[in-house]
Amino acid sequence: MDYSYDFAKIKANYPEKIGLEQMRVICHISKKTARYLLTSGLVPCIDTGKKTRQYIINTKDVITYLKKRQSQPEKFSAPTGYYSASWNKGGKPKMLTLREWANLDTAKSRKKFQDFLTLKTQPYSDVLSVAEASRFTGYHHNTLTNWCHNGYIRYFEISGGYMIPKSCLLNFLLSPHILDSYRPSKKLVELAKEFSRQGKSTKSPPPNEDHKAKQRPRMLKRGRCFYSPISTGDNLSPVGA
Repeated sequence: MDYSYDFAKIKANYPEKIGLEQMRVICHISKKTARYLLTSGLVPCIDTGKKTRQYIINTKDVITYLKKRQSQPEKFSAPTGYYSASWNKGGKPKMLTLREWANLDTAKSRKKFQDFLTLKTQPYSDVLSVAEASRFTGYHHNTLTNWCHNGYIRYFEISGGYMIPKSCLLNFLLSPHILDSYRPSKKLVELAKEFSRQGKSTKSPPPNEDHKAKQRPRMLKRGRCFYSPISTGDNLSPVGA
């Protein structure tokens, strides 16, 4: 859930230094999430080692975190498995990349995974909005917008909005930026697990019923095409040039 924050009000209502519980309330997050942010160093703090009031946090650092979280939510998300029971019991969570989740150790397996994802995107039109790309990938729409803006994903700009060709989105999902990340989205991990369970079969998996996207008229004549510095291998030509 997205929250709007009054940073001036936060400064007025809280002292310069706060504890974990106050941070949790300000940020609207659980204690476990707050502890992850502190122990990972994403939010600076002093660990006193005490059982009570263990962490001392500067309120200004919490405000900085909230501002960055709005534009970079993926940076502050806990790794896959962090909220599992095994982690709570002290067991080692699975810290795997998407490449490892899907067992993509050969070019052949990567090609099969590409075919698998292509079939999964069949309910979508050839060009996706950021919201549609977010539903399919599980990444926050702000994250996808930033990737487009920073040149990682090719896109069209139409009426001030980003429109992503399906082929460009798939190429990006199969790039090292995503495959070798230790923070893949939960949705992509589930897709990777499904692919792995199928034994890397070439059988056509049924498209997700909850992703019935409305077909979009392909009126792209007035758009502008932006190119990514990442080589994707397709030959998309600029529109309206």
